[in-house]
Amino acid sequence: MALLGPFVDTDADTKLIRYRRTCYVPPCYVPLFLAGPLTPRDAWNVVKDQIDADNNAVSCTAVVDYLRAAITLTTVNALPALALAVDPVAPLADQDLMIHRRHILENDFPLLNTTQHSIQQNQIATQLGVLIQDNRQQQLLEEQRRQAASDKPLSNFIGPCGVQILLLNCGVMSENQLPPIWAELANATKAQQLAVLQFVIDDKKRNYAEPELQFTVNASNLQLVKNLAFESTSLTSVSSGLTPFLFFEQMEQEAYEANATWGSLMSGAAGATTADLAPLLKSKVKPPMTDMDVHHMHRRFVWRLP
Repeated sequence: MALLGPFVDTDADTKLIRYRRTCYVPPCYVPLFLAGPLTPRDAWNVVKDQIDADNNAVSCTAVVDYLRAAITLTTVNALPALALAVDPVAPLADQDLMIHRRHILENDFPLLNTTQHSIQQNQIATQLGVLIQDNRQQQLLEEQRRQAASDKPLSNFIGPCGVQILLLNCGVMSENQLPPIWAELANATKAQQLAVLQFVIDDKKRNYAEPELQFTVNASNLQLVKNLAFESTSLTSVSSGLTPFLFFEQMEQEAYEANATWGSLMSGAAGATTADLAPLLKSKVKPPMTDMDVHHMHRRFVWRLP
């Protein structure tokens, strides 16, 4: 009694429907599925009854047809066509998917659409904005001039030749067109540079909707960026240049202690010796052991700096 059918076209009280393997569930019915595991027959009895009680059968045709297909056999001694041999794989939360998901949410809940609120606020504040715009613009220009006078040029950080190589790699004509991270690194102290690089990586993780993925920048990664050593020395080398094998998962305590040591050496009054820096600057590589390691190493590699 868990399943029906199979049926043929001539069977009474049957109809031909078209369906997909996946189906959107209206938000008001999501709690019914989250309340506990449901067999297809349970879903039909619980969800379909609630849809009928809400008089939403027409607007929820896709869900109803999906449930019909889930409990109907199409072939003798075989599972329904909707049955999957393996669990589906969730798509990566890339930027396009996040925007699409946000549009769906704003369509169901218009009050969450910040654009509409922004338009209303702009209409109210238009006249006031006109009065203070000139003053703010003047203050901004003054601040930019003061900041430009105090900023260190990028050539102090990577040298004039390094600047030209970086401009070529990034496909831009001047330093002010480069990503902001380079200006931040040029104006940071040696003790701050590792933290600046880590902040940018953390920000990229949030943009990729993967803030929980471990990615701790170490001193060897910083030197790779400072030296623009992105190219491998040979096709068979995995320990030089920018390769995924450099971005394996580290022991958090070990990474924290190494970065704390680097900060202490770079901020101390006494100069750091070669013996102090050698173990911190040595590039370490590690092959992936599982499919998850491969995925994580690839994600870290994608977030590389230009």
